Amino acid sequence: MSSQTLKKSLVVVGGTGFLGKRICQAAVAAGWQVTSVSRYGKLKSLPTGPPTQNSWISQVNWVSADVFNKESLAPQLRNADAVVHSMGVLFEKDKYKDVINAPVSGKAIANSMKSFISSCFSSSAKAANPLNQTLDSSRASSTVEPNDHNRTYNKVNRDSAILLANTFAEENATKGNEEVEQQARKPFVYISAEYTSPMIPSGYIQSKRQAEDTIARIPSLRPILVRPGFMYDKYDGVNTHEPHTVRHYLGGIIEAQYNVSKTLGLDMAIGAKPTLAVQDVANAVVEALNDSSIEGVVSLAALKEFSR
Repeated sequence: MSSQTLKKSLVVVGGTGFLGKRICQAAVAAGWQVTSVSRYGKLKSLPTGPPTQNSWISQVNWVSADVFNKESLAPQLRNADAVVHSMGVLFEKDKYKDVINAPVSGKAIANSMKSFISSCFSSSAKAANPLNQTLDSSRASSTVEPNDHNRTYNKVNRDSAILLANTFAEENATKGNEEVEQQARKPFVYISAEYTSPMIPSGYIQSKRQAEDTIARIPSLRPILVRPGFMYDKYDGVNTHEPHTVRHYLGGIIEAQYNVSKTLGLDMAIGAKPTLAVQDVANAVVEALNDSSIEGVVSLAALKEFSR
């Protein structure tokens, strides 16, 4: 890239998360000017892998903002060339994220797996049932109220994404010229999910599909709806002093199940799905941003093919 060429700007909402930070890394490597927006602002910890590979961190603009509030988001989205929504919860109690990404020694694997399962399925008596909630378009298009249940599927997976997409479209609208706006559609990536197991709560997939449907109908955006399955980090426990994480061992179990079922010709019958390296998913996202012919659903199968 010429030094006189302006870099395209990318905003990653949820850029400090497991996948989000790898999207930031891949985008910097591809020449994008990257801003990460999250409630934390800066990374809470360095990504796994050799320290020499972390020079990209200083090239990202780490911003703390209320991702559920339009007025807080708007200044970050103004004049952005592309946006990625990379935040979400698989289980309503988000403690599971701390457990699954925690290093664990060999002797403690069984206990850590039990803790992970407990953190996924235990819930307080006051927790909201996401299946009883319906899509409130007016709420999703303005401000998502930050009340008691901040981690519910609809709030985090659906409403925040619709709010982000609508705000991005509004901030970059070509006033009075819908034809120009349609021709100059800007890419909006939504990290959705593939249905990979009966253990995945139906409310999780439902919230993702509702967000996809709404985002796909915003005319000024080029919707890229990425559906990964279970993701692992290829640097997990490699070249570091930390042991492997619970995610590493869980991914190994899922991948082994997939390989055995595929060998026996049962993968389609039981719905077994392969795992993906988070780095490969991040690279696929950046590739999709750069390729104007890519839009709509990017399936797990397509992501797996891209990673080869």
